[in-house]
Amino acid sequence: MKRFFLLILIFIFSGALYAQMRSLSVVYEVEVKYDEKELKNENREERAAYIALIDKKNENKDIYLLNFREGLYSYLVKESMPAQLVINGGIQTFNLSDQSRYIDFNTGESYSIRSLFGKDFTVKERVREYDWELVVDEEELIAGKLCKKAIFREKSGGLVIAWYCPEIPFPVGPNGYHGLCGLIMQLTTSSCRYTATEVTYTNDDVKMGRLKKAKIVTPEEFKAILDKKIAEYDAVVVDE
Repeated sequence: MKRFFLLILIFIFSGALYAQMRSLSVVYEVEVKYDEKELKNENREERAAYIALIDKKNENKDIYLLNFREGLYSYLVKESMPAQLVINGGIQTFNLSDQSRYIDFNTGESYSIRSLFGKDFTVKERVREYDWELVVDEEELIAGKLCKKAIFREKSGGLVIAWYCPEIPFPVGPNGYHGLCGLIMQLTTSSCRYTATEVTYTNDDVKMGRLKKAKIVTPEEFKAILDKKIAEYDAVVVDE
């Protein structure tokens, strides 16, 4: 709870300092990383096909747009194209699973809009906290901005590396990551690398994407609905 109130103070400070700029807008491109398990696949053909598919995806990186103003945050897909390759006579497809995301730091709520078999759901949860470890002796230039390093350890053991820019004092970043004293210019997870390519300031409001008719569910409830639909689909396929 203390960390949450500290985060709110950071947002208030950022908003007051940059009030004349009103809204922060950041474009990120996303590079897909190779899955270590797939690289260890002993089947040479399957391993080569996987690498080719990831390489194909990275030729057309997904582009996301972050907008932030007065505690309201949106992270939306701007450009996305699945990679497709014909392998052994069949078509293999790869696409990122990142969803458009919205956060209201004023209320501590985070949500995304999901569609399932023509029905819309608002998947709602509390804002996640990140226990960042600051690395004081490392710096790097990203998109012409001097950035400092921070790391976060997932419960699964995975390491998240963030490069944030104190010169841009907005404590947000790609795909819902937040909580550092500066904009996250680059973030690396076990699966992807997000890199800011453009940072601008506008007078636009942040559109939070709420759908009046969308059913509000928790992540656990949405997973249960999804699992049920998959089971129903599998049953129909077996019957055929």
